[in-house]
Amino acid sequence: AEQIYYFSSSGAGDRGAAVHFLDGLDVFAYDSISIKGDSASNGLDQYGGNHGIIIYSTTTDIRSFNSSISLTGYANGYTTNGHFTSNWPGAGVAIHSDHNTIRAKTDLNVTGVNPAGIGVWLREGGPNDGLRSDTGNITIKGLSNSVYWSTYIRQKITATLGDIYISGAGYGGGVFYDNENALTAGGNIDFVGYSTAEQGLYFEGNTLT
Repeated sequence: AEQIYYFSSSGAGDRGAAVHFLDGLDVFAYDSISIKGDSASNGLDQYGGNHGIIIYSTTTDIRSFNSSISLTGYANGYTTNGHFTSNWPGAGVAIHSDHNTIRAKTDLNVTGVNPAGIGVWLREGGPNDGLRSDTGNITIKGLSNSVYWSTYIRQKITATLGDIYISGAGYGGGVFYDNENALTAGGNIDFVGYSTAEQGLYFEGNTLT
């Protein structure tokens, strides 16, 4: 199996990311791929790095040809200053656009936690596949406690034969979904959102199929 774990210890609010993908960096495996980034290793009750995992790229492919993919990111940073694009919100898992492709044969799981920012930030669309599972389910879970939504869905998500499950819980909003790109599933599409201040679920557009 292909297992990749990265850890970063951060003590300030603008300390980059634990796992950082740039253009030209790909990951391919026949078996499973597991990537974990922790830039809040001093604890989620203390400020840390901006991103657990960030795919700050428009050319990255992550693909398992016969198994699953898991991306798990922990951070506790608000907005960037000297890293990536200035004034970007921090995220547990951030994917720049679906110019990138993350494709699993079976299940695809994305989990992001950032109390000071965004849990999972699928930032914007693009011409490639985005998140795709050939035979399994896709699960996306975001957790935050900030003015931002916990989970932003603005990229293509396709579970050809399986289900899509998307959740977000936090203060400023649960799940934000707009119509920039479509969600397509062979099975069910389920949303669960919870917020202590704003909407649990916010839908803009009609591209669920």
